[in-house]
Amino acid sequence: MEIYLFKNGQQEGPYSVEDIRRMVEVGEILDTDLAWHKELPEWKPLNTIISFSSQSIPPGTPRRKPLVITQSVIGVALLLWAIIATLIASSRSQQLRDTRYQLNDIKKNITKLEEEAKSKVADAKHQAETLFAVTEEQTKTMLANAETISRDAEGMSVRNKDELNQVFKNLQRYSSGLNQVNQQYVASFTVSEGRAKITLTNSSSDQVKPNVQIRLINHFGFITDTIGVRWLLDMIKPGETKIEEEPVHLIFGEPIYYEVIFDS
Repeated sequence: MEIYLFKNGQQEGPYSVEDIRRMVEVGEILDTDLAWHKELPEWKPLNTIISFSSQSIPPGTPRRKPLVITQSVIGVALLLWAIIATLIASSRSQQLRDTRYQLNDIKKNITKLEEEAKSKVADAKHQAETLFAVTEEQTKTMLANAETISRDAEGMSVRNKDELNQVFKNLQRYSSGLNQVNQQYVASFTVSEGRAKITLTNSSSDQVKPNVQIRLINHFGFITDTIGVRWLLDMIKPGETKIEEEPVHLIFGEPIYYEVIFDS
């Protein structure tokens, strides 16, 4: 016969009759513990299923009142479960209400933002219409002023090389690439990325001490920068070529002419 035990709220087993008697003898279980086998309609104390001799029960083994699961116990358990379920449902209902309140607040904020956006768009449209509300007469006046300014600028920029030569001694056309000078010991120069590279070549039989200025002139006749090369101690030997680098700051824009001036 296979017997099941109910211990610590759980079903254990199956055990044989011999196992049950041995477990009672060593005090592992009590003869009043609930047990069941397939021929019983409900759980019953072990001592009502198996006979135990007085020797098989250790002296001093406590006798517990058999646990009987009655309809009243089941009813109390069901009542407790119903109360717990009600509390859980009430908590979830409160959460749902809080969520609905939050959603309503979000909806109100979105509506407020939409109204503010519409108001700002309307204000911007009004400002744009006011800004561009220029009459035909005002437009004609502005066009006439623009034409006058354009003619004045054109008149300033039509200074040709002959007119500028009345101010400067020897103008040469400036190139954004290599400028071939070939005057005395200045062979050429280039201007790039804020730096000027001047090639100095001594073709004479005597040593040369460089002392020269290269003026860069824009189309208005303004000197936009001056590149100076002046050596105090060093000199260029006959047949020698050297490269001199100087910073360039075009304060009045790109040049279109240059002038080379040698100082004694």
